[in-house]
Amino acid sequence: MAKRKRDSGDDDLGFRTPTRRPLEGRRSRDADPRAGRTGAEEPAQKKRETGRRKRETGSRRRETGRRRREGDARGEDVKARRETGRRKGATGSRPAVRDDAAPARRGRAGLGPLPLALGLLAAVAVGGLVVSVMLGGNGVEGGTTATDVRPRETVRIRTEASPHPRPTATPAAAQRPSEASEGATVAVVEGPAAGPTEEVPPPSAEPEGDALEKLAARSSTHAAIARLLEDYRRLFDPSALPSAGPLLEQFRERQRREQELIEQLRAMGPAAVGALKDMILGLDARQYRIFLGKALAGMEGPDALSAVAEVLGQVKDVALQTTLARFLPETPDAAATLASAIQGEQSGNLRTMLLREYNRRVGPNDPSGADLLRRLALEDPDPNVRAEAVTILGRRGDPSDQTMMEQIISQEKNLSIRQRAIVSYAETGRTQALPFLEQLARNPDTSLPVRASAVLAIGRVGGPQAIQSLDLIAQTDPSQEIRTRANRLAQSLRRRAQDATEPKRMQRPPMRIDPAGGGVAPRRP
Repeated sequence: MAKRKRDSGDDDLGFRTPTRRPLEGRRSRDADPRAGRTGAEEPAQKKRETGRRKRETGSRRRETGRRRREGDARGEDVKARRETGRRKGATGSRPAVRDDAAPARRGRAGLGPLPLALGLLAAVAVGGLVVSVMLGGNGVEGGTTATDVRPRETVRIRTEASPHPRPTATPAAAQRPSEASEGATVAVVEGPAAGPTEEVPPPSAEPEGDALEKLAARSSTHAAIARLLEDYRRLFDPSALPSAGPLLEQFRERQRREQELIEQLRAMGPAAVGALKDMILGLDARQYRIFLGKALAGMEGPDALSAVAEVLGQVKDVALQTTLARFLPETPDAAATLASAIQGEQSGNLRTMLLREYNRRVGPNDPSGADLLRRLALEDPDPNVRAEAVTILGRRGDPSDQTMMEQIISQEKNLSIRQRAIVSYAETGRTQALPFLEQLARNPDTSLPVRASAVLAIGRVGGPQAIQSLDLIAQTDPSQEIRTRANRLAQSLRRRAQDATEPKRMQRPPMRIDPAGGGVAPRRP
């Protein structure tokens, strides 16, 4: 039946054409058994429907959980079977057979006992022949089997770099290919062993063992150092230290044993200086060079210092150079060695490190040390070296350095060095530096970082005059940041002066509770 089109005139007259309901929707509603129910029965029906849906949801969740647990158990079973197969393969036994091979085994089981017996005899014969060939057997002679049971030679080819390189070739028993370490290829060569296990390097690199063997062949001292290097290498073997216990204890135990080996190297005396130098310059492994450098730098005597100076001039390894400088004894002779190394070093970072170590070994009244520091503070091309020299001069507190600090403050282009020179000027001049620092802090033509450094330097001077200068700057300076800094420093100096004048409070002994119930009493020391 065709629907009647809506006429616009109906709207004008106030009538609207009724919309007919689709036939499908009407039939579906008429067919619904709930359509004829009263309004009182609808809430109960909704509750029953909601409960049914909840029960269905709970059943689905329980089924999902059951399937997940079964999958986890099945996965664990597969993992266990794989692990068992891997262990059997590692020990040389028969590898694990997968489940899909079970039908094949069942099929073979129906062949009968005779084919199985023949196959067993053939396997035994082939196995005996293989064992005879591997042991170097010469066949059957006079009714007896003559076999060569001499150990086989094992040649290990390293295919990836080890985190702890082996300095020497160590003897080891012959291994089967299945027992070889991961990352290495083992080739079994028939015949008598020609010597210990030999490390075969990649074609493009010279093995560390060969280099060490060449060095060890020079003298008995070189050979003794090579043996101690082998002991040092064993410290990093996981089986060398007890596996039980925390990692910190293992680390301390390794450090203790390493120090014992270093003391053994130093106990060799001046006769071992040349051999240690040859080893450091001849080996390529940084780990062994640093270990030998600790021993060489800790030796006393002019021969050891000259060897250290020679190594510092030849090597370009930052770790080795830092180790040699830090392990030198704190003596004037060692300071002279570091001074010569500073002048010959090209790297600015290394010169900075050497300068710190040099300052540790130079006394505050040593004129040679002050001359080197002044020359580096004014003339060194590297700004890090100049800044370090200015800082060290300020800590020495020599009033004669004030003029040089004023020169650096007025002429230096590097802001960091100028700021360090301002603080060093306050440390060298003390109260005499306050007029210059106050003028620098209140100069409006000076940059804000320089003025802030001047305020900080006034606080470093301390005392009543410094507090007055800071109060004046905090009240009159046009910059809010400078006023805030000056005010905080002045309050800090006042609190410090007040704490210094107050008498110290008497510390009472800690109290303890009397177990008998008699109150508290002072704890006995």
